[in-house]
Amino acid sequence: MSTRIRDLVAADAAAGGSVPPDLLVPPTATLLSPTSVVVNVATPVTVTGTGFDAGTRVVVDGIAQPTTYLSPTQVRYSALADAVGAQDVRVRRSTGLPSNALTLTVTATQEEPAPTSSNTKGEIVAWLLAHGVDLDEAALNELTKAELLVIVGELLNDQKG
Repeated sequence: MSTRIRDLVAADAAAGGSVPPDLLVPPTATLLSPTSVVVNVATPVTVTGTGFDAGTRVVVDGIAQPTTYLSPTQVRYSALADAVGAQDVRVRRSTGLPSNALTLTVTATQEEPAPTSSNTKGEIVAWLLAHGVDLDEAALNELTKAELLVIVGELLNDQKG
């Protein structure tokens, strides 16, 4: 039991009251959104869970962060990591009780989404060239949009396998 809770329980007992049972239950963190951020880019991250109160703070790698309370199930903070890797993210209620940890992944760059049929032919060609397709720009420009999207799909499958 944290020192803060022990003090609250002692003060409550001295006053003849009873401590609400939920005061002794730690919060639970269940989801980060997003689950990854880019290094050196401030990104709002929402933590979803249960048992949050207006004094709940997000704690990243042991350091409390400025936190916006949204509801008993959500808080938000601005993630700004200075190194690539993983961060331990918890919430701590105003009573001092910490939650379980979730992992926020910090990456070097943001993945650009693959083009779809809503992209222009020029955007698809530019994406293919940027992702190392083994054709030159002139050859790609001779293909139809549908053919280019087939190449996108093949490239993505090659990257997975």
